[in-house]
This record gives sequence, C-alpha cells and structure tokens, in this order.
Amino acid sequence: MEFTTDGLAARDTLHYWSATVLKRMGVERAVSASKPFQARLRRSLSPSGEFWDHYSDTLYVDRSRERCARDGGEEIYVGLIVDGFSNLEFGDQRLALRPGDIYVVDFREPVRAEWLPHRELGLLINRQHVIDRLGQTTCTKPREAFRSRSGFTALFASHLRLLANEARHLSADEQSDVIEVAIQLALLMLRSEPVAPEKLDGTAFMAAARRLIAERLSDPDLTPDQIAAALGCSRATLYRHFERDGAGVVETIRDCRLDSVRDMLIDEPLASISDLAFRCGFLDQSSFNKMFKRRFGMAPGQVRDGGEPAARTSLHSRR
Repeated sequence: MEFTTDGLAARDTLHYWSATVLKRMGVERAVSASKPFQARLRRSLSPSGEFWDHYSDTLYVDRSRERCARDGGEEIYVGLIVDGFSNLEFGDQRLALRPGDIYVVDFREPVRAEWLPHRELGLLINRQHVIDRLGQTTCTKPREAFRSRSGFTALFASHLRLLANEARHLSADEQSDVIEVAIQLALLMLRSEPVAPEKLDGTAFMAAARRLIAERLSDPDLTPDQIAAALGCSRATLYRHFERDGAGVVETIRDCRLDSVRDMLIDEPLASISDLAFRCGFLDQSSFNKMFKRRFGMAPGQVRDGGEPAARTSLHSRR
C-alpha cells in the first residue's frame, strides 16, 4: 500500500502525514518554505513485521516518554539511510546519520529526530519476535549505528534495496516471503556489535557540508550550529574545515542562496523575484537585492532580462 501527500491541499499535507503515517511520533515542526510539505511511504506486510520505503521533506519529530507509556511501543525499527541526512537524539546522545548508515530504534524508548530531505528503507519488526530469537539485551542497542560495508550489514542493505526495486512486481505473498528473509538478515546483523558512523574528513567533509547547505536553502534559520550537528561535529571543527577550504560558513550559505536565485531567475522566468528569494531563504527583499547586486554586479531583474552576471566562484562549481 502507498501513502503520499501528492494531490492534497498545501495546508493539509503535514496534518495528514502526522495523523495517518507518523502515529508513533509527534510532529514538532517542518521547515517553513513556500512549497508544501511532501512525503511518500510504500508499505508491505509480513507475519513478523513491515517493510517501509519512505521519503520525507525536512521534519522534526519527537517520541516522548509519555507517548511511549501510552502506546506501549511494541516494535523495533531498523532503517537504512539511502539518500540525505538525518539526526537522532536519545536523551543527551546524538547520532548523525548519512547514506549507507543503518540504525535501530526501540519504540519503548524516547527519541527525537531531525529528518532532512531524505529517503530510507526500513523494517518495523514485532519487538517480541526479536526478543524470542535474540534475547532481551538486543533491544538495548538503538543508540548506535551499523555501516553497510561488509558481512550481514552489507547483505541486509543490499536485500532492502533489491526489495524496494522489485516490490511492485511481486504478489502480496511473495512480498511477505521476501520481507521475512529481510527480517532474518536484520536479526543476524543485530547479533553483531554496532559501530558509530565514521567521521568525515577533508574533501568528504566539505562535500557533505555543501550538499547539506544546498538541501536546506529554504530554511531561513539555517545556522552553522545546525550544520555542525547534522555532520556530527563541533562548531569549531566545522569552522576549521571551511577555513582550510578558504571559505566562511555563513558566507558560503549566503553565496549558495544567491547562486540558486540566479539560476532560478533563468529557469523560472514567470516566477516573481520575491518568491524565488523567499524559496532560497531570503526574508527581506531589500537586503536580498543589495546582496545580489554586490555579488553579481547587477540587479536580479537585469539578470532575468538577459544580463551576464559577474563571474564568481560559486558553491556549486566547487562541489
């Protein structure tokens, strides 16, 4: 079965997703933007659990202790990040996730999540099924992550990706059988010791940081602290990497926004300049106009009319 926000009125999309899909989590907020919240979930069932193929725009969700007590949390979720980034908080512990990372959540325990625009594949497994096969202590591992590099983690990640690609070509009974195989692989993986996601460094760190900035341009409140948290590093480490690259964090965010507006002026000739600026995180039109002219040597309207902006080294050209 499939759930999607497509075709819903913009004012209804977030409420629909919260009430229909995210029943285990409370929605704190979505990033304000001119476009409506978008998400999609493809869900298949088996006797021992469910398979999820899930895409979501940026969303902040919370599973409080009160909610845990109210609904019992009788499931274990094992998720694979396919695209994008996400952050999980278990009390005072934070887990930064990126593509290829596998994480585990026990829905009996409180958790907060910051989902950046991302896609993930996952299994929702009956908690008692896990305990019966692996014991109670296995369910105490949600604060760590696995990497899909070798062994059962690689097999598990590969199986989930194949299931996502082929699910629509299988009958309900065939899907159920394949999901049961995925659950067995997940249980084998859970027997091994998880490891924290490896630290990004050098070129890989800067590529991840720039990708993160590009994905969150519409958030006018995007700060260096939020970028550092999403990358699992300190603010000082973030600034140090950018300084080595000859750039400032705040300046890079600003220039990426300006470059995006410049590109959209050409790609979307019927959209208003103020709307394009807002969609890239600029809330004050006057300030935006000044910054745009300072960077490109001409006003936004002149660029739209066919003017050639001054050549600059943009964030996009350095990725």
